[in-house]
Amino acid sequence: MSYKLSDITQLYGLRGDRLRQWQRRGWLDKPSISVAKKPGESNEYNFTDLCKIGLFTYLVEQLELTRPRASEILGYVRWDNLDKNPIVYLRGGLGFKGGFSRIVSEADRNDDSFFNLKINVKSLVTFIEQTMSKMGISER
Repeated sequence: MSYKLSDITQLYGLRGDRLRQWQRRGWLDKPSISVAKKPGESNEYNFTDLCKIGLFTYLVEQLELTRPRASEILGYVRWDNLDKNPIVYLRGGLGFKGGFSRIVSEADRNDDSFFNLKINVKSLVTFIEQTMSKMGISER
């Protein structure tokens, strides 16, 4: 069950160098399966890696959060136990604008500077699976 960089770039429309930059700066983890060590080798990602990259990309590009803030949010997700903990609630001045309501939604707005952010990670995973299926991206 592994995915290549080309799968990620196709799925999210990212350039490979952007993803590698995010990893070098520590905003995203390195690939879980294997890291290329020499020319001709390629990074191998697992499905959880794809989901983390998807959520990070969404937070940065759609909600316009800073990369450090998006990385911090990834740390709140219980990736190993999504069936029991599918939703992450965050509170604070996240400074986001609208977005894809099935994944992230504004809730209980108290004032102009503080938001509660509800992230339904289980819905995100389902959305990524459906998108991969439509695009013909499969496990290796």
